[in-house]
Amino acid sequence: MEQKLGQTQQQTQAQVQVQTLSPQQVLLAKLTELPVDALRERIDNECKENPYLEQTSDPAEGESNEQTAPSALEDERVGDYSSEDDTPDYLLRNPSGQSEVERVEYGTTLSFLDHLKEQIGEYELTQHEQQVVNYLIGSLSEDGLLHKNLAQLAD
Repeated sequence: MEQKLGQTQQQTQAQVQVQTLSPQQVLLAKLTELPVDALRERIDNECKENPYLEQTSDPAEGESNEQTAPSALEDERVGDYSSEDDTPDYLLRNPSGQSEVERVEYGTTLSFLDHLKEQIGEYELTQHEQQVVNYLIGSLSEDGLLHKNLAQLAD
């Protein structure tokens, strides 16, 4: 009888996916839904209840929104990166968010041939040797190769 009972019972197994929110996620959702006035009141209450929290500045108390906007913008821009090492240099150079024009100095625009002609002065060459080297540099093609045959160069 016992064998018969074991054979008739069937076991079923089901896989269910459940998403649960952490307490921090629930709190964040509630805070983002609050109106600005209620959020300010909540922050004030939290600061009063917790002695380790302090409110550094409130835009409503004498400071204009224009003065606090750059730092908020900076936090938003830099906050997208996990560490300061990941943050691009252009965000770290001007942290105040002011539109300061940065002078970028570019290198001289010497061509390859001009660069070669400058290097001639590094060697102790006679006047005739300098003329030959200048001729050879002038004979180079745009790709930097010497395509003339030796008979033409000898002339």
